[in-house]
Amino acid sequence: MLETLSLIHLQLPAEKPEELARWYADKMGFLRNGSFVSSGGTLIVFKQGRPLKNNKVHFGFRLSNKEAVLNWRKQLLSKKVVVAEMEGDAEYQAFRVYDPEGNEIEFFWQDTLL
Repeated sequence: MLETLSLIHLQLPAEKPEELARWYADKMGFLRNGSFVSSGGTLIVFKQGRPLKNNKVHFGFRLSNKEAVLNWRKQLLSKKVVVAEMEGDAEYQAFRVYDPEGNEIEFFWQDTLL
């Protein structure tokens, strides 16, 4: 039997990789090393290139409960990040933000995943 896969890192194109990494550190508390940021076992690498900027691609951070989603939303609002309204139902709660280069980020809690 094959081992279960977990996505640990993501590489994204960015016009200003180090500036974008700084935004993730300043606004979301990631640790930064140049154009690399990490948090909670996740690594995001920003590489010089044309940003994706489309509404068909996004990435999400799963949180442990509804309260954690609300806490993150409050935290980002306090750091002057434009935050979308909450969405969801009894089994799913989420909100979305966009980083300075247009990447859509979802913060969510879901009772069960597929």
